[in-house]
Amino acid sequence: MRGTAWVVVAAWAAGAVFTQQARAQGDDGFAMLGVLVGSMRSTRIDAATTTTDVVSGVAFGAVGRLRIWRAELFARYMQSDLGGAAAPQDLVEGEIALGVRPVRWLSLRVGPRVRAHVTENGKERWVFWEGRVRGDTRLFGPSVRSYLEGWTSFSGTTNLAEGLQRAGGIEGGVIAKLPIWQMWVVASYRFDRASLIGATRVDATDQLTLALTFGGY
Repeated sequence: MRGTAWVVVAAWAAGAVFTQQARAQGDDGFAMLGVLVGSMRSTRIDAATTTTDVVSGVAFGAVGRLRIWRAELFARYMQSDLGGAAAPQDLVEGEIALGVRPVRWLSLRVGPRVRAHVTENGKERWVFWEGRVRGDTRLFGPSVRSYLEGWTSFSGTTNLAEGLQRAGGIEGGVIAKLPIWQMWVVASYRFDRASLIGATRVDATDQLTLALTFGGY
């Protein structure tokens, strides 16, 4: 635990140093690292049995971003123990993407997102290759901003008998700078939906998260 804490502190310090150096050189690059907490709900619709299963729980995770001029690298990880009327499950999701900013308020990204549902009956694995578009704007000066991001899959696989037909989602939130050096808080809502070939099954997740980040944004 102490080792993990030192890694987090070192990454935060590196993010602050990188951000300050970039600004001193007239570049808008930065490094960011943050922690996430929130709620997650997973809904599964099975066309064959005409059943709908819903499970939910508390989610934890981490987020990071490295931006140098117009290029950026983004990573996100979430996990949750879900329970409810349906059988309980562990849901783990991670994504990484490379992006570019053609203009200051718009970014375009591409990369994989991997999701695993772990139940007493085994593990389901979903892999999505996605294209993403994100835009942000100021609400109250430079300290409070909002953003909207949408994505769609152009390829993907599962370890189920049916193949992936399509997947996509949307996320929006508010970003506010805290009166503490280089710290930000982000409140967001995220929804995504994936279906198997023939619409034999549809999986959807809702996430409400609160993130505390250090570095730039």
